[in-house]
Amino acid sequence: MKRLSSKMLLLAVAVLAFGIMIQSCKSTKDSAKGSASAVTIDGTWILQTFEGAPAANSFKGKIPSMTIDLAEKRINGNGGCNRFFGTFTYEKNILSAPKLGATLMACIDDNKEGQFLEMLGKSNEVTVTESTLTLSNGGKAVAEFVKGIDLSAVAGSTWTLEAIEGKDAKALFDIKDKLPTLEFNLTESRISGNAGCNRYNAGYKLEGSALTIGPAMLTKMACPNLSGESAYTKALSGVSNLKITDSSILFIRDGKEVLKFGKAAK
Repeated sequence: MKRLSSKMLLLAVAVLAFGIMIQSCKSTKDSAKGSASAVTIDGTWILQTFEGAPAANSFKGKIPSMTIDLAEKRINGNGGCNRFFGTFTYEKNILSAPKLGATLMACIDDNKEGQFLEMLGKSNEVTVTESTLTLSNGGKAVAEFVKGIDLSAVAGSTWTLEAIEGKDAKALFDIKDKLPTLEFNLTESRISGNAGCNRYNAGYKLEGSALTIGPAMLTKMACPNLSGESAYTKALSGVSNLKITDSSILFIRDGKEVLKFGKAAK
């Protein structure tokens, strides 16, 4: 009787251990599945190559971009000159946007905007990672994108400085002086605004989410307090990662917020 009980006990322990092992494997698979599902086509993507060639070879003006809203099944972006917009389908890694609308601007730069929009209308297979998105057709990559920021979302608006390295901007500038502002000129790839007293402008280059701003050129007005202005232009210049929301622009460097702007009231 004791021998039988011992065997039954060993069997129960073995079954329990096997159950724990199975559950552990399932948890590991579920975790891996969860990590994979975190990669999404949502967001803004900047064209890197088109039809096997660098995007700059086919688009002499603006480089095309697309912003995908997976929840709403909507897509919009820049085709190289005109803005495009519409809906899309996305099933089993196949993306198609056959009914896109677009603005009708006169475009002076040579580009393949028509071919680009036509490509988006086809059924393309999607391969996506955290930083890249590739559209393929017939087993061949037709367009490659990198995760980026579409500056057209902030162009046309004036943004007012709210903080420098976490410090309230109002504490760094005299009350009678205007707080610094920021405006983007996408056509000329330049920024401009008021630095606190003097006007400034500078060129910029956007690669993915990395924004490089050259040394700012300023007017030479006599101002009683230039310390805040100097801190602002210093923080503005160089390479920063951009984070954009509906109401703010953040400049992030080495993981720390160096500049924060809010949309100015009209």
